[in-house]
Amino acid sequence: MRPKLSKRMDAQGEFIYSYLCAMKEKSRSYVCQMKNANGNMLDRVVCEEIKRLGSDSSEFIRQLELGKKQLEGNREEYDDNLERLCGVLTESEKEIAALVSSLSKAAGTSAEGYIVKQIEELHGKGEIIKSRISEMESLTASHTLSNIEFDIIRQMLTTFRDTIDDMSVEQKRAALRTFVKKVVWDGENVHVYLFGSDDSGGIELPNDDFLSGNGGGLAENGENTTEPLCENSKREHYVYEVGGQIRRHEQIHHLRK
Repeated sequence: MRPKLSKRMDAQGEFIYSYLCAMKEKSRSYVCQMKNANGNMLDRVVCEEIKRLGSDSSEFIRQLELGKKQLEGNREEYDDNLERLCGVLTESEKEIAALVSSLSKAAGTSAEGYIVKQIEELHGKGEIIKSRISEMESLTASHTLSNIEFDIIRQMLTTFRDTIDDMSVEQKRAALRTFVKKVVWDGENVHVYLFGSDDSGGIELPNDDFLSGNGGGLAENGENTTEPLCENSKREHYVYEVGGQIRRHEQIHHLRK
């Protein structure tokens, strides 16, 4: 999904925007008829849910600890794969060295071309392995969280409820990225996935009058709700990172200046 800004403003003086499926927009609703999400309302609902967790953080902390264990388990798997790939690369380089040594002896013979071809093939495979090793090293580094960092997350959660309204745009973005892995809009309800939870452990925020604040729900009014939804997009095209919604706030902030 992507945010789409309108020229209208709400009662709070904020520009109204929505989240819509890019495929729906490109196909003019031919491929998908998923209802758009009210962006202003959805962002507020997600923030309120994190505030609620801050008042009773035991469940989130439990998921956080589970996430830490999962990350540690993944780290062991990454390390094993890295060791295996490094071993394969070492053996490949040894083979290349041996072929290079034999190349001088085969100069001018029919075997020369064959040896050169082998060297080129091994070199190509080696470059692929090096690229994979680099990717895995980066992935391992990005998933490494120390005990101190987990303690900081705990402390941030306990103070989030009282401080979120006073945070700058950048601070809100950083705070939400700390707690929330992704948010899914299925056309009716919002599903918030915290770090430490799998794809079946999202928090569902119902589309009721309490959340919408105006009886209209999170889906935008005036949309066709009788057409079939794009099934393939429910968990893919309609997934957006919380960082994306905060960036939309940032754009609104700039428009006000």
